[in-house]
Amino acid sequence: MAESDPRGPKERDHDSREVSVPRSGPGARAAARRRARTWAGAVLAVAAIAVAVLLYFGLVAPYLGYQPPGAPPPSTPGALVPVTQNLLQAGCNAVPSLTPSALLIPAPPPNVSLAPNGQITVSYQFGVVNYTSSDATVGLYLPSMAATFPSTSGLPLQVVIPPAEVQPSGPGWESPSFATHSTVFPGGGGFATSPAVLSTSRLAVMASAGYGQVALEFRWRWTVGEPNGTVLQGPWTVPTTQAAWPNSLPSIFLPAPMVSVLETTGTTGEIGSNYTAWLGGDTGGRSFLIELEPARTGVPLAKQTFVAPAGDPPSVPASIQLLGENGLLYPGAYLVHVHDSCGAILHSLTLDALYAPSATIEFVISPSSCGGIQLDQQTYVSGEKATLVPSSSPVPYTIGACGGASYTNRTTSGGLHILNDSALLVSASGSIAVTYP
Repeated sequence: MAESDPRGPKERDHDSREVSVPRSGPGARAAARRRARTWAGAVLAVAAIAVAVLLYFGLVAPYLGYQPPGAPPPSTPGALVPVTQNLLQAGCNAVPSLTPSALLIPAPPPNVSLAPNGQITVSYQFGVVNYTSSDATVGLYLPSMAATFPSTSGLPLQVVIPPAEVQPSGPGWESPSFATHSTVFPGGGGFATSPAVLSTSRLAVMASAGYGQVALEFRWRWTVGEPNGTVLQGPWTVPTTQAAWPNSLPSIFLPAPMVSVLETTGTTGEIGSNYTAWLGGDTGGRSFLIELEPARTGVPLAKQTFVAPAGDPPSVPASIQLLGENGLLYPGAYLVHVHDSCGAILHSLTLDALYAPSATIEFVISPSSCGGIQLDQQTYVSGEKATLVPSSSPVPYTIGACGGASYTNRTTSGGLHILNDSALLVSASGSIAVTYP
């Protein structure tokens, strides 16, 4: 008869998976600890793999990525965001917005405070959608860009990247050296929870190609460098064709055709005179809109449209009178915006408007034998002219009767604005016409 095995029926081999274990006592507790360590190791391994995947795709909080202080954010290779074919159609931008072809891209703000003498580095990248070798000959104008970080003090922290001209060099994302800029903030500051925003201040990106011939994508990110060497880096923004005005604009779009300003009538102008900018570039046969607006409000006061001559004229004048549509304009800082036919703001020209030394006012009364108009304590009949000094202070006036009848119509032209039946504002020369029955 065979000798029995002292190990028992289920403990014959070390590699056996049918090992009997006690259900209680020290052996049970040891086995439980072994199972716990096994499960903990498995969970940690799965978590490590998950974090690695999320980091690869940029989905984990950006603050896990570090680099040497002051170094620009590295370029991330890879494909651009796919877009639908309708974006590439000829004509204006497929996604309408109030300021097409401009950049307004929000990004998550840093979740730390910037220490005194801390540094913020801002980088943006661009790429040509469906790049081909012919795109290498396209010239791009990239306007000045400002990255604004709302702060807890109420005064935003801002990093400005100057304008530049460049040509695409290949497919994928491009990171030219001029697209990275750093600013040191001696006082530091706390970042608010509101998004940081990269903006071209409504100015369009332009290209030496017509609408539909080239499409661009943009993205940006920030890096916060502390004096102690700690570096915090944000994620790249994700390009989109969607707009959420006034918080964002499409970051995938058609750049506006290239138009340059060759010359202007100057940085100062008399109210009532014409301001002119001479345009060059892609102007032949195209329509443009010129707007005048106060620098502090951005609300247009006057606008003028024109169509440039066909062909390739070397210089095209674009003019607008320095007056509001209501005949009123105060001295101060103004902007003259040049829009193309798709609404893109190609240029924003600064101007200081000043009163002229004097203004001539002509009186037109119908019938001419009627009445009389008293202005600033002087009475004038039809055909006469008065000379006044333009001012923001109202000038008193009254309109007389004609054979006992009151006037039926009263209009002004030029730089005159009627406040009410007894007060007139004079911004520049003009006329006042009165009609009786």
